Amino acid sequence: MAVHGEGVLDSTPAPQSYTVIDIDFWGTISNDYGGPRVGEAIEGSMRLDLRFAGADHEYWSPNWGVYGVNYPPCERNCPEPEPDRESRFVTTRGGLVEGQSYDEVTVVDSIPGSDSFPHDYLRVQDWEWSGLPSDDSDADLRVVVGISSSVVDFIHGDGLLQPFDLRLADAGGDTAGGGIWQQLVNGVSSGFEFALDRIRVTPKVCRI
Repeated sequence: MAVHGEGVLDSTPAPQSYTVIDIDFWGTISNDYGGPRVGEAIEGSMRLDLRFAGADHEYWSPNWGVYGVNYPPCERNCPEPEPDRESRFVTTRGGLVEGQSYDEVTVVDSIPGSDSFPHDYLRVQDWEWSGLPSDDSDADLRVVVGISSSVVDFIHGDGLLQPFDLRLADAGGDTAGGGIWQQLVNGVSSGFEFALDRIRVTPKVCRI
């Protein structure tokens, strides 16, 4: 309950907020298997909702953070348990599948002269699947985007809040990035691999 002016009471709850991180990327297709063709330009967007972020699994190091849901990942039919819950931690704009998930974000902050941490590194994965009741087939979506550089200092610490806007052609050195987009819906598989041209990471505060 808030108080305004001359002792007037306002019973309206104070607004609540939470943080999301938008990851926008642009690239050029380097390999295709159903869908856009090699050489075509692509763009995409992923979002991290920090309300659903997993704990840092590499908590021992201030330079390396791994945040995941249903972590560590495991291929299907392997000895480890398969995912048992949905995740809204990482989502992909335009993805047609929502279901049980392996969501994972890896952040590495380089240390100059270090053999253990020679590169700044970011990798984001949204991997989901669900059964389709209409024909009992599986629906899968896997989107992965990653970037690495030993010459550009774009990561600071091992946290998730890492805003930057990087055009790889301007970065030079060994700066490199890319990803994959794979999707299976109604028995139709499509996907491609791509080289990154630009990636922009933007934290935003949302109010409930």
